[in-house]
Amino acid sequence: MLTAKSTKSLIGKVEQQWVLLNKTIKTNWVYAVTSGQEPKIEYKFVKLDAGRGEFVYIGKDENPNLALVQDFRYNPSDPLANYIRVSLYNNEFIRTNNIELNQSIRIDLDKLFIPRTEQSKTKKKMYKSLSRFSFLSNARIQKRVSEGGTGGLDSYLNFSRQDTGLVAYTGLYNNTLFFNRGNIYFDLQIGNKRNDSRIVQINGYEDRTRSDYFLKSRVRIIENLDFILNSEYGRNQYASKIFNSRDFDILFYDVFPEINYRPSQNSRLVTTYSYSNRRQTILGMETSEQHKMTMEFNWRKASLFNIDVQVNYIKIFFTGEANSSIEYDMLEGLKNGNNYVWNVGMTRRLAKSLDLIIRYEGRKPGETATIHVGQAQVKATF
Repeated sequence: MLTAKSTKSLIGKVEQQWVLLNKTIKTNWVYAVTSGQEPKIEYKFVKLDAGRGEFVYIGKDENPNLALVQDFRYNPSDPLANYIRVSLYNNEFIRTNNIELNQSIRIDLDKLFIPRTEQSKTKKKMYKSLSRFSFLSNARIQKRVSEGGTGGLDSYLNFSRQDTGLVAYTGLYNNTLFFNRGNIYFDLQIGNKRNDSRIVQINGYEDRTRSDYFLKSRVRIIENLDFILNSEYGRNQYASKIFNSRDFDILFYDVFPEINYRPSQNSRLVTTYSYSNRRQTILGMETSEQHKMTMEFNWRKASLFNIDVQVNYIKIFFTGEANSSIEYDMLEGLKNGNNYVWNVGMTRRLAKSLDLIIRYEGRKPGETATIHVGQAQVKATF
């Protein structure tokens, strides 16, 4: 006779909101603890027609093992994406304790430094300058730990990914400092972003981390014409417990100035040049350098139609093994040499709740053959 073992669970939720200094500082955080069961998961990839999937096969075998997650990359924008991932559950379950933390902090100095009549001109100028700054920070952590791997009460305050009992982990962080936010003539943003995740499968864990520092500035040159400068510097990492030949640790930096012209309220023309540098720091030490020119045109008529046209030319200098997984990860599906990518999309309103959507994408990566993918669908909104 089998008897069920009694268990103890901790379930609860705490939420706090603060508004301080005349609404200068607003904070909100939510901490929740739950218990549940997690089935042991396996993944299988199902092949579809080109352009209809979300994953691309990057292995070298003609008959791929459809259960090897490490041989597939998520890239729904690639016209060659022809696999979808299906989760397979079995009868084995793991009891888990789950913790979740959501936190946001917003600081608007324009509500604190308010010029007053009795203040001196110097102090008014200083307050006016400080009032142009604002800050926004968001963090979200979700962590599931097997019941057997949970320690004492302090484990419910452990938000790190380094835990032997970890089943799944997601961490999203975003911090941005604004100057002149919402100003029509000039604004500036500087900050950092980080995404962490771990998935524990039957064949081991899979870790992904992307962290970057960014700067974005916009200047209105004349009416309807803006100059925008974007730059990023960061690190992109992937690690697998079993298949470490797929691991990568890529340092990158990107600079992409942009000219944005709006000839009318319904149209926009964007010209962008971007320079990207990638360097793999482990295994083959591959490198890539990219120069990209983009022309984009958008034309919209409210409640009638949207038309989007984009043309890209990308020149790539890549040192490393051709047709390898690291080549795909560093070049995002493109190839060494000259690359051309173009796409056209149109959405036409047929009736009050009926839309016709037509999309076409062409791609000429390096010396490979040109790829054409066309799609059409009718969407009904109820």
